[in-house]
Amino acid sequence: MRFKTSVKNIQTFSKLTASLSSLGKVAWVRLDDNGVRFTIIPETGTQVWASLAIDSIFEDYTIQSAAPDNTINIELPLPPLHRALKSAINASSASIRLTKRDGMPVLSLTVITNTMMHGKSANFFGGEGGQADPFGEGFREESLDANMRRDREAIVTQDIPIRILTADSVEGIHEPRVRDPDAHIMLPSLIQLKAISERFTKLAMATAFGGTRAVSG
Repeated sequence: MRFKTSVKNIQTFSKLTASLSSLGKVAWVRLDDNGVRFTIIPETGTQVWASLAIDSIFEDYTIQSAAPDNTINIELPLPPLHRALKSAINASSASIRLTKRDGMPVLSLTVITNTMMHGKSANFFGGEGGQADPFGEGFREESLDANMRRDREAIVTQDIPIRILTADSVEGIHEPRVRDPDAHIMLPSLIQLKAISERFTKLAMATAFGGTRAVSG
């Protein structure tokens, strides 16, 4: 069993895991040659069935499994994955691979970041005795790397504990069938929705404060 991929869109992947974490703490992740599927089935509340095309988030995607259809099923805790991706937002590259630590399966997220270093080295030569010569010329001698920016590469690896699920254990899980919608609602852009939501929030807070003051008075 082998799985390895580079994450080409870290920000989108981080936003996805943040949204999924708000609905459930554990997800069933199905990996195969055709895509990636996140499934959340809580005891109560909303179920999530999210299918992603491989090239929407990943690149250099490699998977090998003895299971049918070259499939790997994983039980994945979402909060640790989201924290790891959030810390990699500004990374120059990131990759994920399936491996083991102390005999336990983990998803290992390796992040590479480049930090800038500034060289500071300069010497000033004046007149004798440290006093400037008004008829002479003072020269500032600087080393070659003075005021030059140098990149330093930092590699950070975070392990996310997971559980490998057998094909039999997930065989009975099927996406629920829903009837055709009776109506289609077209919503405005997210920016407009955010502005409307903030207005209603302020209105609710003002109403609650006014009602409390009226009761106390």
